[in-house]
Amino acid sequence: MKHLTLLFIVTGVASLLISCTSVSVPQHRTLMPEQLSIRVTSNDPNEEISFDGAYLFQLTGSEFKTVDRKTPFEIGMTSKFVSGIFHKKSGKGDLKVELLKQIGEEKESVVSGWGDVIVLGTTDDSKHNFFVQTF
Repeated sequence: MKHLTLLFIVTGVASLLISCTSVSVPQHRTLMPEQLSIRVTSNDPNEEISFDGAYLFQLTGSEFKTVDRKTPFEIGMTSKFVSGIFHKKSGKGDLKVELLKQIGEEKESVVSGWGDVIVLGTTDDSKHNFFVQTF
């Protein structure tokens, strides 16, 4: 039942993000793809946390990828868009989720959040702004 609830939440958030994004995109501008990554860890490096979640790196021609893992976890790709939701299932400490951007040889954390449920992604504008929301 928990997985079904999470799936409904993910689907709702994704639908909202995608519908808002596609409505607000001016047709005359193009974002350059960037190397973006999602990193999921524990706020205590000595504690392992079980989590599940879903993420999407493309608006078109892609489906949400689901994960049911333990920390640490990292996934990335070159994209103009990313959206994800992650849910702590068990473990001590808080689940920490970061959105990283490749800058030269280094990865820079552009937003991060910690808690039991974390939603993060890109906003759709020419500056590649990022957001995170925790619950």
